[in-house]
Amino acid sequence: MAKTDIKDAFRIIPIHPDDYKLLGFSWQGAFYHDKCLPMGASSSYQIFESLSQSLQWAMYSKFNAAGVLNTEWFALRWDTVPELDHHQIAIKELFPIVLALEIWGRLLENKKILFMSDNEAVVPVTNKQSISITGRLHSSSSFESNTNGGSCGIFKNLSPVCRQLLSSSLSQSSVNAYRHAWDMLLAWKPNLSLPVSVVDVCNYIGNLFLKNYSASSIASHLSAVSYVHKILDLQDPTQTFITKKILKGCQASVPMRDTRLPITPYILRKLLNALAHTVPQYFLRTLLRALFLLAFHAFLRLGEVAVKSLQKSHLVLQRQDVTFEYDGPKLASVQIIMREHKTNKDHAPLVISLQAIPDSPFCPVNALFVYLNCSKHTSGPLFQTIDALPISYSKVSAHLKSAVQFIGLYPKNFKGHSFRFGAATYAASLGFSENLIQKLGRWNSDAFRRYIRINSFKL
Repeated sequence: MAKTDIKDAFRIIPIHPDDYKLLGFSWQGAFYHDKCLPMGASSSYQIFESLSQSLQWAMYSKFNAAGVLNTEWFALRWDTVPELDHHQIAIKELFPIVLALEIWGRLLENKKILFMSDNEAVVPVTNKQSISITGRLHSSSSFESNTNGGSCGIFKNLSPVCRQLLSSSLSQSSVNAYRHAWDMLLAWKPNLSLPVSVVDVCNYIGNLFLKNYSASSIASHLSAVSYVHKILDLQDPTQTFITKKILKGCQASVPMRDTRLPITPYILRKLLNALAHTVPQYFLRTLLRALFLLAFHAFLRLGEVAVKSLQKSHLVLQRQDVTFEYDGPKLASVQIIMREHKTNKDHAPLVISLQAIPDSPFCPVNALFVYLNCSKHTSGPLFQTIDALPISYSKVSAHLKSAVQFIGLYPKNFKGHSFRFGAATYAASLGFSENLIQKLGRWNSDAFRRYIRINSFKL
């Protein structure tokens, strides 16, 4: 993705001779007129816009990539470059950058160049001038392989369908986590080669342990190493006896202890009352009240309603996926369509229906209705600030921390996930079956059992 500013844009469009008389003036017996589209004419913008949109249409419909420098330019289609056929889109989007440098390299010497791209794989490559590709896992650093290309040849022989299926096997969150893990590993030892030795893996575990990484976090980092080796049909150094024992030693040396506590109905009501003291702005207070109640009653992850980056605002709950139902004049329920959530691997929409709680000041349906009446927006993320920006994860966490402190509780025990802890714990206290709790929280495994904290529950 890039943009350019056309110098003297209107002046590059000539005027038809028949229109000279409309764009001139007489002075001392002579008639002066413009031969190019003038600035300031009411029709100039529309005329130029027609031209620019036509050019844009031609570029989008006829070409995949293009470059412009001064009066020189190039454009191309991927299918005209046979060498790109078997490569993924990241390589194809990188190609015009390389081509531009090849064509205009001498003109660009000793100059700073800003590349703009919306492809997550292209950005680190242009920053570090290197790339490694394994399925969808694009590392921002490179490493050498001493396998003589034998296993890498698997990819060259896979059909496009198989490569697409392999690409789809990893979720985007896994891709990002694996890429980050490899970045850290290669920052620790830049000259690693494949296969990574058992000694290097073990020493890296020790390095992470000294940095106070938990055993579960270290295991997640090793999963990235394991994935690359398995997919390249290389011996997996993370599965050796000594590697497993060292990882077990990490668990034994620092016993895992999840200090997060559930936000129970009792605590939730106190937090909602605290907002009147910790959040002076009425609009933001109304937003947070609706968000807290919805997160608890719908078993939501905080990341499903609050964005961690603006680029991922489409992944949170959207306003157009929320509809209210009425029983006569009374608000009866709200229906929520979850299109994106952590365990939704087949991208099938999930419908959540919450019933209104009559005459309750802590009704999630009514709180959401009040907030949307204040906001008035009809599209985009459900929870938006008064500036029409998606509410951020960090902002919600900060206000949650302030409210927890206000009611006299320890903030480190109550995080965004505490709403799910509370929902699961409360459901268990009401006698809900494990199967029902698992479905309500959209868990694919028995991990939900770790969310039930009956010992810390207060009725």
